[in-house]
Amino acid sequence: MGYAVKDVAYLMGVSPSAVSRYIHGTLIPSPNSLCRLLISVEGDTRDKLLKVVIVELWKTLRRAVEYVGNEVYLKEVIEYLADEISKLIEELHK
Repeated sequence: MGYAVKDVAYLMGVSPSAVSRYIHGTLIPSPNSLCRLLISVEGDTRDKLLKVVIVELWKTLRRAVEYVGNEVYLKEVIEYLADEISKLIEELHK
C-alpha cells in the first residue's frame, strides 16, 4: 500500500503496536477501525484493501457457518452481506 505503520495507525485511530499486531495476525482489527482506514485511502489502495477485508470476512463466515452446519443460514447471510457490501462500495465511491 505504500503507507508506514504509524500512518496506517493514525488513519485507523489505533496505536502503531496494534497495526503491527494486525500484520502479524495476533490481533484482529475492529470493523470500525477497518472502515476508518477504507474511508481514508483512495483509488487502487482502497480497492485492494476492500478485497482483502471481504476475503477475510468470507473465511471467517464460512468457518462460523460450518461450525453451525446450517446451509439455509449461509444463504441468508450471503444475501445480507452482498447487500451490505454493495452499500459500502457505493458509499466509498461517492
